[in-house]
Amino acid sequence: MIKRRPARDTPTLERVVQAIAQWNRSDKEQLLVILQAMLEAEEDEQAADDHTLKERTQHRGPKGGRGHFERKIINGCGPYLYLRYWSGGKHRSVYIGKL
Repeated sequence: MIKRRPARDTPTLERVVQAIAQWNRSDKEQLLVILQAMLEAEEDEQAADDHTLKERTQHRGPKGGRGHFERKIINGCGPYLYLRYWSGGKHRSVYIGKL
């Protein structure tokens, strides 16, 4: 007999918004930065074949960095997906999940 894992509860947008409403302003602002970086990273992935990609991403850094995805192999495992972005003059990352 095959055992199945219980389905993960995928949070609905409504539940996510309700949870975020409980956060402090600083955390909400950081989430906004992360979401913007994620949207930019997705745009760059979609435009990877487009010659304008280089023009859009050059001269970006601590004061205006675009988000990008990085796939990492760690100790032979993975790949793991990370979102990399600049915020407050620091290069930050968020673990997205295993691909």
